[in-house]
Amino acid sequence: MKKLNMKWKRISLILAAMAGLSTLSFNCAPSMFQAPKGHGFSFSSFDVFAAPKVSPYSLMTSRQTYKTFLNVTGQEGAATTAQQNEYDLRSATLATTDRLTNVNAPLQMAATSLAGEMCNGLLAKEIALPAASRRFFGQVDFARSAAQNTPAAFDAAVGMMATSFWGRAPSSEESKLLNSFYTEFSAGAGTAAAGTRNLYLAACTGMLAAFDTYNY
Repeated sequence: MKKLNMKWKRISLILAAMAGLSTLSFNCAPSMFQAPKGHGFSFSSFDVFAAPKVSPYSLMTSRQTYKTFLNVTGQEGAATTAQQNEYDLRSATLATTDRLTNVNAPLQMAATSLAGEMCNGLLAKEIALPAASRRFFGQVDFARSAAQNTPAAFDAAVGMMATSFWGRAPSSEESKLLNSFYTEFSAGAGTAAAGTRNLYLAACTGMLAAFDTYNY
């Protein structure tokens, strides 16, 4: 149990960096954000959740964020009870107005929790489909362990999620972070097929909770 807890603590730190990376490197207005200190996964909470300064962009409100998360994951009109309950639990912490100054650590954590439930629903939906019918995870074999799957399958899934969630391909910096995440997670995921689902649940959650998904 202690080993498992340590593994998920490490994964949580990586997810925090993933969720904050899009905020820190927002390519449309790079001067809006504080630059991260250090390198790798050494983002401090202040760096990751730094609130943007003045910009021409707007933040989605809580309801808009919820609807967007459903839409970009292909679950619009089919929200599960668990997803609705998670939104009800987190909605007060998400943005109430479109001001970017609302971006803070509690909002990012609420977005990450909601994103996790959305990605859980997405995976359940796609795993039940034949590989050829999947939108995001067509190259992933969920009956095999993470190590038995390929980096190419991960890259393909990441590309599809980035296009759908962010409306663009990952930047080189984002790709490096995601690939490092993949390498570390796969190395510690063991031989069980459940590790593959957990890998993609974590990647999907981090990407969906990134700032680029819920600003306009």
